[in-house]
Amino acid sequence: MKVLVTGGTGFLGRSVVKSLSKKGFEVICITRKGDFRHYSDNVRYVTGFLEDKSSVEKYFEGVNICIHLAAETRSMKEKDNYASNVVATENVVELCKSNRIQKIIFTSSINARFERLGPYGKTKLIAENLVKDSGLNYIILVPNLIYGKGDRGLTKTIGMIKKLPIIPVIGDGNSKLQPVHVEDVANAIVSASESDIVNKVYYIGGPESFTFNDYIDIITNRLGSRKIKIHLPFSLFYYTAVLFSNINNFPISPEQCISIASDKSGDISDASKDLNFRPITFLSGLDMLLGE
Repeated sequence: MKVLVTGGTGFLGRSVVKSLSKKGFEVICITRKGDFRHYSDNVRYVTGFLEDKSSVEKYFEGVNICIHLAAETRSMKEKDNYASNVVATENVVELCKSNRIQKIIFTSSINARFERLGPYGKTKLIAENLVKDSGLNYIILVPNLIYGKGDRGLTKTIGMIKKLPIIPVIGDGNSKLQPVHVEDVANAIVSASESDIVNKVYYIGGPESFTFNDYIDIITNRLGSRKIKIHLPFSLFYYTAVLFSNINNFPISPEQCISIASDKSGDISDASKDLNFRPITFLSGLDMLLGE
């Protein structure tokens, strides 16, 4: 089985490629830069730009399954998100259709489910609908907060808790989340590759749901520290983030403010039934991360 992976060198992509390699798939990874990782002889890295269809079209020949993970996750600019999340997906869909690829597996985002959409959530929703309306056999996964070695979410939160005597929380902290370990998401994607089920959307989250306040408390307790939480208005965080959105390495973006203040809980029962999805608990994953 020949699988094409976009975004194979990203945080989630690395785990997906490893899992596919262990399963014996022949894997082609399209990357913007040369990559020298060597998981096994059945993984090959190639260079191309998904926004430029002509630079990648040859790699879709003879492919059975396309796993489309590539996305813009760092830039807060609408044009960057549109190019990487919408234009790139349009090209991937067209190339899958012209090469009669059996199935496309697309990772959407929980950010595309919020009442208020930032550039990332808005463009991921457009991309998700492009896949749904393509006429291709598809499976769409909607992951919650993905964490693990190399993440930019939980690791940053741990660092903040270690450094600050008081922990600022956006709003009342009662919005729910369902963090999921990166290896569990990768396993769900591989299961989707092996499954005969098509044209379904699966919510992918951890086995338990808790509030953002609980999230901070769980981490703080695991670190063995005592910290005071101070709740500040959403508007204060959001408009400060908007004001400084053009500053590199500003600690929080407007879209992250929206994400923290939005409910992210969901039902994983369909994924458990169809994809044998059995995610580890947040405490187990947190211990793995802290022990690395």
